[in-house]
Amino acid sequence: MKTITPFFLVIFLVLFSACEEKVKTVPEKEQQPKVSKDTVSPKVNSHEKNIEKNTFDVEKYAEKILENKVYPSDNDETFNYLDTFLKFNSDELDLHFKVFRVIVQKSDGALAEVMGQYIFSFIKRRPNYFLKEYATFNKKEQKQWIHHLAYEFYFNEDSVTVIEDEFNRILDFIPSHPEKIEMFNLKNEIIKETQNSIIDTDATSYQDNLTSKLKEKVTRLAALKYNYQLKSLDTVVSKKTILLGGLKRLIKLRDTVYKDIDFTIFEKETHQMSTSFLKGTKPMPQTTNLYPRVTVEEYIFKTPESAQNALNLLGKLKKYRGLWTYIGKAPHDLFREENRIYFMSTGGHYMMGMEKDIISLLKE
Repeated sequence: MKTITPFFLVIFLVLFSACEEKVKTVPEKEQQPKVSKDTVSPKVNSHEKNIEKNTFDVEKYAEKILENKVYPSDNDETFNYLDTFLKFNSDELDLHFKVFRVIVQKSDGALAEVMGQYIFSFIKRRPNYFLKEYATFNKKEQKQWIHHLAYEFYFNEDSVTVIEDEFNRILDFIPSHPEKIEMFNLKNEIIKETQNSIIDTDATSYQDNLTSKLKEKVTRLAALKYNYQLKSLDTVVSKKTILLGGLKRLIKLRDTVYKDIDFTIFEKETHQMSTSFLKGTKPMPQTTNLYPRVTVEEYIFKTPESAQNALNLLGKLKKYRGLWTYIGKAPHDLFREENRIYFMSTGGHYMMGMEKDIISLLKE
């Protein structure tokens, strides 16, 4: 046995070495590169998504606008067209610029609020074409376009500096001296318009749009059965409100569940927050000391678009029932008017059904 053991040991070592070499020569599978969770995919404009998903017929829409069969408004169809308009090539531009002019001319309400954004985006893309066409406008149409452009810059803290910087960049791409002068004059007209103390849009001034209407609304509630009387009305910060303050506090406590909710639109776009408290002068039926109570909050935003975005966010939050019930256990409701959001909360479940009459009277 002593003489046989080394022999087998040598054989075993030779075979083991050969297997090891063979394993090493087998090519490893190429690993796919790992995608980081932090990798950000390119953002796509929501209206562009609609264009891709739906077979939106741009030419048909343009034809309907020119034939006065469709009236432009703040809907997906109009915004789809406006987003597409900014991408038209030179061969298509003459026709579609006519359509764009009609949309600008007829725009009102929420659509009018964003037209300055589209006009300025077009100027940045095609400054020379814009100047050529703008020269053919009559004075009324020129004033309307200047007004829309002024509105786009009006709410900047230093609107003059922002306008100067933006137009200086545009002027760098205009080779012709006469056209530079035309663009320079347009810039000055926009600055002049933004410096007006009141800028009118659809017979409603910006100054009026930023003035609270809360007192005017809640005093109407005295006409209801329980003769609600205003007890307090104050301008407050967000943490003092039922709606926004409550939501922020709860999300802070439960940040692991609701960490994707972004409140920056309230922080950046809100001009003023106010809250009011009212109490009825007549007790509830079959009671002697239980009086109906109502709290109404007003959130004033810089633009109707910002208010709508905030309302969309609140709509998203309402889907989290576990979160929303902490804010609105009592009968409540909210609605938007122009650049304002109103939130109404009753005194408790004993007022169930009464919120409909209250909201109806608060709405214009």
